[in-house]
Amino acid sequence: MLLEFSRLLAGVLILLFHRRIADFMQTQERTVLVVFRQRGVRLPDLTNAAARNVYFCLGLFICCYQMFRIWTTLPGR
Repeated sequence: MLLEFSRLLAGVLILLFHRRIADFMQTQERTVLVVFRQRGVRLPDLTNAAARNVYFCLGLFICCYQMFRIWTTLPGR
């Protein structure tokens, strides 16, 4: 049960800090994209708003999934 609550906490933290996580990942992705473009491979670039939406939705999915798992493992069900 501790593992489920830890995953729920991780989802909440992703929800709370999705902007900072997305901005950090965007800077890392830009450096990787530069390396690929130097070698002639063109990859699509994700905007900041799209990256923030992706991490927000990821955190929301993790929270909902873990709440469902906790609810289904309760002894009174």
